[in-house]
Amino acid sequence: GTWQLGIGDLVFYSALGAHALYYSMPYVLTEGAFMMPFFFLPVLAAILIGFAYTIYRLQRTGGESILAGLPIPMFLGVGGFALMMLIARYAF
Repeated sequence: GTWQLGIGDLVFYSALGAHALYYSMPYVLTEGAFMMPFFFLPVLAAILIGFAYTIYRLQRTGGESILAGLPIPMFLGVGGFALMMLIARYAF
């Protein structure tokens, strides 16, 4: 019952967080520094929630099944990022 997290998973999680920070810069310059965590923290929380759910699913099976580590956290992270972009676009 062991599981492994590959380096590719970490790269994609980091790239999504960096992407959120990169796209927050125009809003940071116009609205202020509080916009940086407005984009980054929800994406980070979504990735961590997805990762925790993936681990939970792996532990429920007792190590008898295979589950990819990227789809659930990335889907939630991209969804959170898209939601923050929509909020920022129409609210600010």
